[in-house]
Amino acid sequence: MFCNQCGQSNSNDAKFCSGCGARLEISNTQNTIIEQQSVQTQMKQIELWNPNAAANWSLLFTPIFGSYLQFRNWQTLGNKDEADNARNWFIFSILFILFINLGAPFIWDDPVKLDTYPRSLGLLYLIVWYFSFARIQPKYVKEKLKDTYEKKSWTIPLLSGLVILFVSAFIFLIIGDLIASKVQLQKTPSDSTQTTSSKEQPENGIIPPISSSLTCKEDSGSSAKGLEFYGPISYKLSDNNPVKTEITWGVKYTDLNMQNDAHTGSLRIRLYALSEPYSGSDLNGYVIGEYYPHFNSDGLASENQLIVNHYVESIISKDEKHLKIPSGKYCTVITLEEFDQQNCSSADNFCIQSWIQFKNPSTFF
Repeated sequence: MFCNQCGQSNSNDAKFCSGCGARLEISNTQNTIIEQQSVQTQMKQIELWNPNAAANWSLLFTPIFGSYLQFRNWQTLGNKDEADNARNWFIFSILFILFINLGAPFIWDDPVKLDTYPRSLGLLYLIVWYFSFARIQPKYVKEKLKDTYEKKSWTIPLLSGLVILFVSAFIFLIIGDLIASKVQLQKTPSDSTQTTSSKEQPENGIIPPISSSLTCKEDSGSSAKGLEFYGPISYKLSDNNPVKTEITWGVKYTDLNMQNDAHTGSLRIRLYALSEPYSGSDLNGYVIGEYYPHFNSDGLASENQLIVNHYVESIISKDEKHLKIPSGKYCTVITLEEFDQQNCSSADNFCIQSWIQFKNPSTFF
């Protein structure tokens, strides 16, 4: 800087002139420049994760990911109110994800609704989260910091997000299947370890093992609706006990009196291990396999509904519920069931339209 008295050039941090000894005074303009430089230096020292990127990555990693990173950003910015708000969104997002993944089977027992509603709720929540919360921080950073800050690395958050995503997906898959099976057992009498009508309920609800003298004849039956099994029907047990099952099956729906756009309700296939031969009455045994079709050919109203006067064959379905049943011999019966809320009186509104009993009993150890 220059001395106001003698014009001598001095260093910027000098307090007295080196030429005449007069006290040096910093001009207002210089003060302003120094203050601006100081503010810019402070802003550059603030390290944040890009809030826009945090919101965008939440499309893959759910709002849990974005809420947590914005929570940490608000802490760095020293904004306690917004940090508390972000923490609340983080906790609520965890609870919501748990609800739609684990609570859905308790609310919707229709497989179509169970497949559609949780995904729809998840998308709706993501939209509400983004417009109600996620856009606030990017706007704040742009206005207050002029987007001038040190950008934190994304390596650790993204790697952590991927690991958590795969681990949680695996856990939700296992727990969700267990919950769905338990709920179905509670809601459907034929799903429990035993169903009876006029027969006496066995002690503790357990079906005793059947003697080696059990015989099962090849038999079948269908309702008058015209919905029945079609083509080769067979099953395999890949593990004996606990049971893993695989079936090959087909289905057709024939009714010349129905309009061409008529279709079935949602279909379900079950494989039973029965304590005695079946003749079309009440089922008395274990569900060792349950399958919902995923049709992908012509003549379909949906992936599990068939249009009238069409058929599908050579479908392979697998079930790995790991159900363990008492050792012994059982007759095996496969049923074709249709969801009909108006006309079906069963607890879950699935009624048998066709069934096949296989020859010779299966032995479980």
